[in-house]
Amino acid sequence: KASVGSSRFPILAPMACMGDQYYATAHAEFKAMGCAGAAVQVLQEGLAAHPSSDLLRKLVGVAGFAVMPGAVEAVAAIEPGQPRVTPPAAPPEGRRLPIAGLEASHSSDHAFGDKSYWDNRFSAEETDEWISDYSELRDLIARACPNKASRILNLGCGISRICEKMYDDGYENIVNVDISPVAIDKMRGRNEQQRPRMEWHVADATTLSFFGDGSFDMVLDKGTLDAISCAMQTTLVVQMLAAVSRILKVGGSYLLVTLDPTNTDFLTMPHLAYDVENVSLSDLPRNLRAKSNHRACLCNKLPAAEGNLKAKLPGMLAWATRFDQCQRLVP
Repeated sequence: KASVGSSRFPILAPMACMGDQYYATAHAEFKAMGCAGAAVQVLQEGLAAHPSSDLLRKLVGVAGFAVMPGAVEAVAAIEPGQPRVTPPAAPPEGRRLPIAGLEASHSSDHAFGDKSYWDNRFSAEETDEWISDYSELRDLIARACPNKASRILNLGCGISRICEKMYDDGYENIVNVDISPVAIDKMRGRNEQQRPRMEWHVADATTLSFFGDGSFDMVLDKGTLDAISCAMQTTLVVQMLAAVSRILKVGGSYLLVTLDPTNTDFLTMPHLAYDVENVSLSDLPRNLRAKSNHRACLCNKLPAAEGNLKAKLPGMLAWATRFDQCQRLVP
């Protein structure tokens, strides 16, 4: 997160070791992935680092930028016929700006991506409800899963009571997973007598290797993508969303509830295929607590998803690995 004046650029931070060819290559990769906004922004950041680069200025001309003294203004998207775009302003100090679906996160939140953080937290607490509780999400869950006999994966269950309330409301076929054995032991002990049909497993959300392909009708993610994205490793996000897509049936629902509305951009990664409906939690009739920027995404897995995963995941993982390597160069 190198500083440029008083601003912090998010991903491709201007550094002397990153030549103009680096930015040109990143621009080409984003464009090939269909991430027009990211391709625009990477040129903006490249020219901030290398304002005299003929290579980047040439690409800017092709992209439809107007090069202005001391700044680069995006006036059009990369692809012909797409709507005009303006990249967001530089983020406040200590905050990362979303680009190509990357989550905006305060640096102090990085611990959310650390397993030991959750083990310690769950050891000290009996229950913790993240974002919204069942009473506030009931109507949305009913839309995502109209058949209460459906098999549901509660991804990153933590010590939330939402699965208990869902079970008591008739959703008894719930499989709860979390990376923290502390959470799983605590929740199993709390529920194995009262709610015997629920399952509890310690599992890594980035693989979900315990489960077969197409084995769930619905995946509930209430803050897990938020936590994983805070690790600032794009590869983990790509892997987690690939795992969710793999274990979800075609036509099944991935219900993502997030504190960060920019996390919805992840759902456009090329190895996925969802029909996505974005919902502001403050618009839900039962929800009295959610702030207006909190989001839920009701994602229906499309038939193309399985082919996309097979064909595009290897390339997406290779790109994410290179991306993370570049990130580690940034102090």
